[in-house]
Amino acid sequence: MLAKKRFARLKSRTGTRDSRGVLRRSAGQVALVALMCEVARSAVDATAAKVSVGMLSAMTVLVGVPTVHASKLHCLAELEYSCPNNVASVMVARLVILGSSSSLAVAIMVGATATSLEASAFSVALWSVPPFFLSCAGSLMALRKAIPSVASILCVAWTAACSAIILALASALPDMYTQASLAVWAAAAAAVCLWLVCEIAKTFHAVTAGLDAFSPHMAKKNN
Repeated sequence: MLAKKRFARLKSRTGTRDSRGVLRRSAGQVALVALMCEVARSAVDATAAKVSVGMLSAMTVLVGVPTVHASKLHCLAELEYSCPNNVASVMVARLVILGSSSSLAVAIMVGATATSLEASAFSVALWSVPPFFLSCAGSLMALRKAIPSVASILCVAWTAACSAIILALASALPDMYTQASLAVWAAAAAAVCLWLVCEIAKTFHAVTAGLDAFSPHMAKKNN
C-alpha cells in the first residue's frame, strides 16, 4: 500500500512537470518563430534573413532536448521500464511529438521568410533543413552517449557550433544562398538526414536493449 501511494505521488509530480514542460516548449517555439518573422520582415540584407532561418531552425531542437532525455535526467528510466508503457514507447511518443512541433515551427519560419524575401519556399526550406537535421542528429548523439548532467550543455554547444559554421560559410562563400547552390544544399540535406536516421535507430536500439545500455550511469548506481 505504501509503495502504491509513493508511486501515485511520483506519477502526480511527473504529470505536473510534464505539463509545465509542454508550456515551456510551446513558449520557446513561439518565441523562435516570432523572432524569425521579425528578422525576415525587418532585415535590410536578404542574406541575413537566409542565415537566420538556418540558425533559428537549428535552435528549435534545443526546446525539446530536456524532454527527450527526461527519463535519465530525473532518474525515472528504471521506473518507466517497469510500466506497461515502457521507455521505448515513451521515447517514440516524445520523438514524434517533439519532431512534429519543431518541424511545424521550421515550416512557419520557412513560409514567413519566403514571403518576406519573395523567394521560393523550396529554396528557403533547403537552406533551413540541413542545420535543423544537423542539430537533431548531434543532439541525439549527445543525449545517447553523455551523462545526463552534461548532455544538455553539449546539445547547446553543438547547436552553437552549427550556427557558427553557418555564419562562417556565409562570410566565406557569398554565393552559397544563390539558386546555383541549391543542388549542394539538397545533397547536404540528404547526407545529414541519413545521419539523423542512424542516430534515431541507435537511440531506439539503446532504449530496447535495457537499462544497462540506455542509462549506464543509473545501472552502475543500482549495482
